[in-house]
Amino acid sequence: MTSPLQLILAKRAGGEHSAAELKEFLDGYVAGAVPDYQVAAWLMAVCWRGMTQPATKVTPESLAYNADGLIPAIAQQYDTREVLMLAWMDAEAVRRTLATGGATYFSRSRQQYWVKGETSGHRQRVIEVRYDCDLDCLLLLVDQTGPACHTGAPTCFTDRVLTAGGPVPGADPAE
Repeated sequence: MTSPLQLILAKRAGGEHSAAELKEFLDGYVAGAVPDYQVAAWLMAVCWRGMTQPATKVTPESLAYNADGLIPAIAQQYDTREVLMLAWMDAEAVRRTLATGGATYFSRSRQQYWVKGETSGHRQRVIEVRYDCDLDCLLLLVDQTGPACHTGAPTCFTDRVLTAGGPVPGADPAE
């Protein structure tokens, strides 16, 4: 068995541990074989390493775009966390969004940029742009004015439910 002290020292030195080693360590703690002070020291080592790692600066250019140069962007109402819509962005749309604070997307069908609400007035004021762990999806926390969906529905997901048996009758306004 790898001793807790060995795990702590290896972690402080930047070493990685297998899932089995970490499970053994935690099982030892649960069984009472690992004293609290060693767990606390291990957690401090983990946190210290995370705090001392240089932060990687993520830029629009460093995001992971698909073969068409696009990344999916999910718009979510910032205060209620309701998912509003999904659209696509390229690096320029991301830059424009960050620069203006207005959600700017790239239309795959028209092959041009569009600012949400530019014609309808149903704008999205961007509060924050988040990226996922793989850098291949964005989450825009927005303050939506009016309905988010081009159909006039509050969200693009309003009353649309898909089940293993197909759509739920009457749930899709397109029926």
